[in-house]
Order: sequence, then C-alpha cells, then structure tokens
Amino acid sequence: MEEEFKKLSKELEKIKYVNISDQDYWDAKELMSIFGYKNWEEFLKIINRSYKTIRKFGKVCDIYFKPIYKKVDSKRVIDNYNLGKVGLALTIMNCNSNNRNVAIAQCYIASKFDLMLFLEELYDIDYLIYNF
Repeated sequence: MEEEFKKLSKELEKIKYVNISDQDYWDAKELMSIFGYKNWEEFLKIINRSYKTIRKFGKVCDIYFKPIYKKVDSKRVIDNYNLGKVGLALTIMNCNSNNRNVAIAQCYIASKFDLMLFLEELYDIDYLIYNF
C-alpha cells in the first residue's frame, strides 16, 4: 500500500499546475484516467455533484471548479475543468472508492491537505464554532 500511495502521490504531483495567483490546480480530464474513468460524461457527473456541494455553502464555484470552454457551432460549451484543491478533494471524495486508485487518492487528500484549512475554506468559521 505504501508503494501505491507513493506512486499515486507522484502522479498527482506530476499533473499539478500552478496558476498566476500561485494556487495549485489539476486538469479534470487528466485526473479521470488516474481514477479509472474512461468516459468524460461519467466523470462529469462526479464533478457536478462536487460542484453542487460547494454551491450549497454559497461559495463562488469558479474558484474551485474553473470551467474550460471550447466553441461548438458558434457556442461556448464547457469542455473541461481546472480543479483547485477544494474541487480536487470533493471530486475524489465523490469518486467510487471501490477503485483502488480512488481509495488511495482519498488517503492522499487526507494526508496532503490540512483538514482544518479545508474546512475553514469550505465553511464559515462561525458556522464551525456554533454548529459542532
């Protein structure tokens, strides 16, 4: 398991990008193959479920799920997403954990990201203090 964790960790680090604001992000289409998804529409359902989670907390989703557009018949359509740390974490949590790489990635997220910072970013701090 430790070797698999290191291998997946290296794969995720290899496809990590940094934007001009010095924030990490991952390309959703690159992630889907790592997690064993062959069909973009299937993986997009997972992203949409994660996106809805962020919206329930009144957060601006484009920070965590930045849509990438392409032109189709003179219309702009979403072709991909760049996932910030929170977007990546929620997407991994929504993937099928029966897939070994997903289960390992869930452990990766737990070890790599500071859980308290993640919660502070996702929730208002007042919500955390008064509702636990």
